[in-house]
Parts: sequence; C-alpha cells; structure tokens
Amino acid sequence: ARRSEPDSLSSVGAGSLMRVRAWPRSLPRRQRLSRALSAVAGGPVAELLLPRVHTALSRDIGATPGQRLVVSVSGGCDSVALLHLLLALQPRWRLRLHVLHFNHGLRPESGDEEAFVHALAERHSLPVHVRRLPAGWRE
Repeated sequence: ARRSEPDSLSSVGAGSLMRVRAWPRSLPRRQRLSRALSAVAGGPVAELLLPRVHTALSRDIGATPGQRLVVSVSGGCDSVALLHLLLALQPRWRLRLHVLHFNHGLRPESGDEEAFVHALAERHSLPVHVRRLPAGWRE
C-alpha cells in the first residue's frame, strides 16, 4: 500500500498551530516538501528542536566543533528535516557535513529519491555519497 503524503506540514510549536502552506502544484512533490522543510527549519519548530539536536550532538554523540558528520538521508521527511536542522547548527558547530544515501533499488521511485537527495546535497554544497544494494541481494 502506498502512503499518501500531505501537501503541507502542520506542527504544534510554542502553544500554537503553525501551518506551512503547500508550494505550487507545478513543483514535484519532493521539491515542495524540501521547500516546506526549509521554511520550517528556520521557524518556531526549529527553535524547539535545535536545542535538542545541539544536546544530542554534544552529549549523546560526543561530537566536537569542526568534526566531520555523515548524515544518512533517505529522502523522506525525517531525514531531510534532520539535515536541515544540522545545516542550521553548522555555523555554530563548524560541522563538516557529508550526506550518505543508500539506494536499495527495491521500489520504482528509488532512482528519483536518489536524484532528490543528490540535488539536495548539491544545493547546500555538501559532499554526497551514494551506495547501492548489489543486484544479487534484491532477489
């Protein structure tokens, strides 16, 4: 079964509902999603999440300023949002972010997702590393 995804994002932040309007339907769904997440990353939702990500970097991961950090990005909402949050913390932490995408090649849209992640990394001038599941593993 295929999941339907909303054309807008809704989140509760600072006690009020914030709604990010859908981008024009002429844009591919993934582009609309990426733009919406970019808008959220600079808004009230990010203000709530950035301290948690900062704490996770320092306490849970043990990251240090200037460290290289490889972020696995599938192209879905969660990993794209995490990448945007890390990009927001990049100046403070001087992180050397790298994007890793693993293409399992199991679904028809796998190639589109890989292209989306690659374009996203390039848009932010981040090195991107793509790995693919060997053909024998798919059967």
